[in-house]
Amino acid sequence: MKIVMAHFRDISGVSGGLERVLCNFSNEMSKRGHDVHILTYDTSETGIPYFPLEKKR
Repeated sequence: MKIVMAHFRDISGVSGGLERVLCNFSNEMSKRGHDVHILTYDTSETGIPYFPLEKKR
């Protein structure tokens, strides 16, 4: 299944609860074989999320 997660705030370097849930949920769905994409409105062009995202296999 294809899953699109939308988060219309910065995600780079932000350690809030919503960002943690977004990353954890996305990682778990990806591990279960789903095709997960995250749409975000992030003002940082080179930032990375505070919480790790698994690499696509």
